[in-house]
This record gives sequence, structure tokens and C-alpha cells, in this order.
Amino acid sequence: MTNGKLMVKVCKHLKDKTADEYIQYFTGKEQIYNCVCPECFKKKDIDSSDFSSIEETELSDLYLESIEGKPGIKIDINNNLFFKHRVISIDKLTDTEILFSIAMENNKKEEYLFLTAQNQLIKIDFETLKIHELPHILADSKIDFTKNVEMKLSKDCKLLAVYNLFGQYGMVYDLESMTELIELDRGDYHVDVTPFTFAFHQYKCKTLIITSTDWDMIDVIDPESKQILTKRKWEELPEDRSEEMHGAEFRSSVYISPNGNWIVEDGWLWHPIGRIIRWDLNQWIENNKWEADDGKSIEILRDAEYSWGNPVSWIDDDNLLVWGYGNDDDYMLASAVIYDINTCEVKYWFYGPGNNYIIDEYLFSWNHKSMWEKSKMDNGSYYQERIDKGMESFSVWDIESGALILKDDQIFPAVYNRKSKIFLTLEGNGKFRLSKLKAISKIL
Repeated sequence: MTNGKLMVKVCKHLKDKTADEYIQYFTGKEQIYNCVCPECFKKKDIDSSDFSSIEETELSDLYLESIEGKPGIKIDINNNLFFKHRVISIDKLTDTEILFSIAMENNKKEEYLFLTAQNQLIKIDFETLKIHELPHILADSKIDFTKNVEMKLSKDCKLLAVYNLFGQYGMVYDLESMTELIELDRGDYHVDVTPFTFAFHQYKCKTLIITSTDWDMIDVIDPESKQILTKRKWEELPEDRSEEMHGAEFRSSVYISPNGNWIVEDGWLWHPIGRIIRWDLNQWIENNKWEADDGKSIEILRDAEYSWGNPVSWIDDDNLLVWGYGNDDDYMLASAVIYDINTCEVKYWFYGPGNNYIIDEYLFSWNHKSMWEKSKMDNGSYYQERIDKGMESFSVWDIESGALILKDDQIFPAVYNRKSKIFLTLEGNGKFRLSKLKAISKIL
């Protein structure tokens, strides 16, 4: 850093501007990297005297061909922390295949809702080990239960959404009356490209849903009245609106800030670019139904070629964590990148976390096969697994320092309960592992 400007070491061809492409090469020490042209990179043994320092901004006009090497992982193991495990066996579920699990966080009970391969919803209280089979409310839906299914609960656990992760249909159910409330349909155009758009949103004492009503349309709906609060049609676009929408072309996963002010979407547009954007949720609901398309509050956080559907999590009302350092899936590094949601600028990042996240004081990460491997393209091929997986085992990270503070190979969670702070791992054959982070000083 010189005079507040970030300096980087570059090869002589980048220094004298005789090369128009470069490779960002991490040395393996912290986040230190050098930038070299493809010709110098092939040599592998560049003499340090060949490097010069320039301002990082001078690289902005050059094409980043790839990122090579890996940054170092900051390790600061906290010996005061450990996971307490409890394994529970339920004989009645020995032969039951569970497709999806979700925690019921509306009370102090250790309750979870499970979807079985028989399209049956069962509720288990792991304190009393009581099992309750819910009525067969899923039987008449258009959801394909032979493919990936995801579920979400409203904050009060009164409403349940069930949908195909890479499919056309979903359904919202009222769990009190055990009835269908509203059918979800995002159309059949390339539904294998992006995950199903869905979120519950608490707004002025009401539970609203945010979902796609077409491949390129996202709306806010009141599930009780079935009224679309942001209803609009492209042919009705006002003349003063931009012909090129700033939003994502294919609507996708959305994430609402804890205070409900912001909404973030990790969408997809042609040619294959993953685009993460944010916009003002209240402005969209209250004043401008086009806010999600070309509203003044829309800002782009990141564009990355062939990379979307990555983990996105809120740290707090102002800070967002996005998986992946880089702007191309071919060289995306397994990293936690923290954005200021107000400026949409990167505040800092650190290398190492796996490709699945939970944030609750700490960053909990683990690795699973990318969701894209579960989505089959029209031509029969699968998306490739992420090249850089980061830390393979379940790991705990300090978000502020970016340090790895704990690992535990016994945890591979299906779901996390924020009320009880318990990770639930499905071990098969009716066995469940409940794991909770503990501090030695608190139990002595």
C-alpha cells in the first residue's frame, strides 16, 4: 500500500504494457499474489528482479485470463471451543428415506419437519422423540418428488412452501388448516438453469411470499388473498423506463436482509453470467412495482461468467457474505467475500471455506457436491463440480479475522436450528446426529 493505493508486483511485459492479458498468481502466503503475462507464467521460474510494482488500478484495462495458485489459510485454532454430539436412533424410521429437512424455529422445542421419499411429511420432537405424521397434503400437487425438492417455513411456522429446486412448480400450504394455499408456477422456460425463486417475507404483520411468476419476472404475493402486489407486464413498460433492464434475466434465488430493507438476488443472464444484485425491498412493495427490474436502488455486486447459485448469506443488516473469489467459474477460489450492502463494494475476503454456509456469530462451512450436479441440462450433460472446494471438512471460521478456528469431521448437516443452535446430521437407518458448539469455559 502506497499513499493509500494498493500496489501489486507485475512482470516486465505488464509493466511496459506489451501484454494485454494477465494471470493473477497467488503465492500461498496469505493473500499475496503477483500478476504475470501468460508467457512469463509458462516459465514458472521468473526471477524476482524481473518484477516491478504498479498500482492495481493499472490492470483494469487488461484481460484477466485466470487465477492460479491458492492463497494461504489463516489458522488460529480455538481450543476453548468444541462440538458436543448426541446420536439418536429411531427404529420406526430405519427404512425411511428422507428427502429434505427443515427446523421448526417458532418455539423452544427441538422440532424438525421431514419430507420422506413417500411424499409424507413427518414432524419429530427430538426432546420427547415423538413422531407425528401430517396429513397427506402433498398428493395432488404438480411437484415432481423424484427430483430435487426444497422446503421453506414462514417465521411463525404456519406456512410451508414446497417446490422443485430446478423445476416449474411449487405449492404453499397452510399447516394449521392443512390445506393448499397457493400454487407456484414460474413457467417451463429453461427451469433447469436457475434455482427456484422463493422467500417468505414478514411485512407489517403479514407474511408475504416472493417468487417467480415467469422465467424473467419476480413478484411479491399475498398468499391469503392471492393478490400479486407487484403485478406488471413487459408490454406495459412505461416509455421513460430503460429498454435494458439492470436486473437478472432469469430470476433465481433471493435473500432478504434481517431488517427486511434489502433483497439480494443471485440470477443468470445471457451469455452465461451469474449476476448478484440488490434492491430496496420496501420501495418495490410500496412505491415502484418495476424496482426489481430497473429501479434506482438496483446495484450490481458481482458479475461472474458461468457462476451462479453460489452460497449467499447475511452477516447482519449491512453486510453480505458471498462464496467465491474471482469472476469466472473456471478459476473461482473457495472464499468468503464480504460486501457492504449499502455501497455494494467488497470490504474484505478470506480463503478456505467450503461451498455451503451457515452464519450465526461464526461462519460454519462444509462441502457438498454442487447443486448444479443435481440439475440436468437439456443436452443431458451436468454442470461441473466446483474446481476449488476449499476446506473439505465441517469447519468454523471467525468472520472478522477470516481465521479457521475449529474443524469437526463428524458433522455433515442437513439442517441448522437457529433457536437451539443445533446442527442435525442424517446418518441413515433412522440415526440422527445432533451437534452443538460449546465453550469449555461455559461448562466448567
